Amino acid sequence: MQEIKMPSAGQTTDEATIVTVNVKVGDTVKRGDVLCEAETDKAVLPVESFAAGQVFDVLVSEGDKVTAGSVLVVVGKAADAAKYA
Repeated sequence: MQEIKMPSAGQTTDEATIVTVNVKVGDTVKRGDVLCEAETDKAVLPVESFAAGQVFDVLVSEGDKVTAGSVLVVVGKAADAAKYA
């Protein structure tokens, strides 16, 4: 399983607000899919998946404030679903 975390938005920006969540539990994603978008004081950043598989958990909602390193989404292989539940 892979935890998709909020990337650092730069040296001066540690906090962002989730503006869109594009996936839900059970969705299938591939590497490069935009899972959500986060807005900082400078820009709206797409957060892409670096893993392919099934979405096991979405830990953020629109409007949530997050910091760099916060886990946003958990993605894994369908065979790992029983282990995650």
